[in-house]
Amino acid sequence: MVGKVYLAKPEFEDFSIANFDFIDVKDDSGEMVRVMDRLEEVGRNLGQPIFEHRWDFEFLEEVYAVVAKPFPDFRVGQVVVVEDVAESTEGNKTGLLFSIKGKGFRISDGFVILDHTNVYPGVMILDLRDGVWEKIRTVDECLWVTVDGGGPRRSPEYFRFAIDRDGDIMVEPKVECVDDVGVQGLTKGNFYYIVREKMESNQRMLVVVSDVGLEVGCFDDRFRF
Repeated sequence: MVGKVYLAKPEFEDFSIANFDFIDVKDDSGEMVRVMDRLEEVGRNLGQPIFEHRWDFEFLEEVYAVVAKPFPDFRVGQVVVVEDVAESTEGNKTGLLFSIKGKGFRISDGFVILDHTNVYPGVMILDLRDGVWEKIRTVDECLWVTVDGGGPRRSPEYFRFAIDRDGDIMVEPKVECVDDVGVQGLTKGNFYYIVREKMESNQRMLVVVSDVGLEVGCFDDRFRF
């Protein structure tokens, strides 16, 4: 899929030198497929064609990822930079580790890589400057964004994403009410969209749109994410 980031494994010569004659890529169905480069005519010199090796992929030194599962030193929805990938074998289990910039290696299944398939205009993200959930207005080739609320183009690291219970990115932030006692406009079991949030007395306060369309502020323990 154009715009999507895929994890690739190049061929290695002498177990140390990467040879990019081909790469193995896990496709959208989870299967490993082999991708070859191709010779493409890029011009002519004295009437003779000039060829270069070309790929259908751009090789990236680092990518953004969003934290999708709780970690002691990360918050769910936080954006981090992945600068390397390694294979890890623990007992009979084989998995991937992401090298998180400034933090070291973490198990990869706790993160979702960001790319143009999940960062696009209309997705709502939390502006960490003011605690307001904003819609993405534009996205550039580096995934830096502008939002409807205005301001300069910024890295995704200045925002937080909404993550559902399955660890997937939500287009809009919403939570389920689990305690409606003493609060008008909320019903236990209903889902509510978050407008903004802030910290009060070391607790997270969410402002949501109530059953009657009004904004209601409650501490986050009244909701399930």
